[in-house]
Amino acid sequence: MSDVDYADKASENASKKADVTGEQEELNSGRDAQSVQRPAPAAIPPLPEAFFSYLAKEHLHEAQEFRRKRHNSQVPKVDPSLLAQLKATVAASEDFVRRHAKEEGRLSQSWLLGQINELKEFIGELSGNTLEVWVGNEVVSTCTAEEGADKLGSRAAAQSLARRLESTLQALIRVANVVGSVVDYSTPENLQRAVKKELTSEVIDAIALHDKQTVAKALEKMTADAADNVTWSELVSARVTAKEADRPAALEAVITATRREAEKANKKARMLSGDAQAFFGKTAEFLQKFSRELGGRHRQGSPLFLR
Repeated sequence: MSDVDYADKASENASKKADVTGEQEELNSGRDAQSVQRPAPAAIPPLPEAFFSYLAKEHLHEAQEFRRKRHNSQVPKVDPSLLAQLKATVAASEDFVRRHAKEEGRLSQSWLLGQINELKEFIGELSGNTLEVWVGNEVVSTCTAEEGADKLGSRAAAQSLARRLESTLQALIRVANVVGSVVDYSTPENLQRAVKKELTSEVIDAIALHDKQTVAKALEKMTADAADNVTWSELVSARVTAKEADRPAALEAVITATRREAEKANKKARMLSGDAQAFFGKTAEFLQKFSRELGGRHRQGSPLFLR
């Protein structure tokens, strides 16, 4: 290619490049113009107040009839199974403590039974229809001549009390379970026994959906002499080691949850009066003391459970 041809070719390429650049600029300019010219979406106007007045007027008679028939008379309730669960857990823990806890030590049998006795006092206070009465007292009720029946007001306070009572019952159940855990960790023998029971239960639940009794008997026979069963002994030993390692974190979680529940119970006590106030005040004091005694031994670095 001669110098002249090369120059012409370069000039032609430059011209084509300029044309492409110009077309691209025009395209971008057109897009910008479209984006600028596009109208903003119209704002949705608020509904007129007359709309709500219309609804209230049209359905007022229906609402009054609904109330006269007492369709809105439902009162919040506390789950009754929680109190039954607390009773069963306390009874099981008491029997466990009497049979396996050592009589002396940092958390002795007498201390553990003391916690059980306080839990039993709470159960006594909540027996009968006590929970139902406390929640019902929080429902505003006035008699109106127009409707000729009790008119129930806001049930927000009753709902709040019912949920707080349920949460407190769950906290007391946790305390009863912790009392049993204290005994489990009291001696190496107790911990091994607890681990064997736990593993056996896991195996039965996993492979015996319809014939648990047969599997349980087979496991009992298999583990009768753990020394001759290397696999079972290794499994128990590994689980014991894991539980020992997890014990500080598990304890800290229990202490934190119990202390938090004590604070909530104390706050609720200040909002109530009468027997319900006394119950929450006493519960807050018990939970705070329980968490403090467990936490004190943990922070001091002393053995947590009986030795």
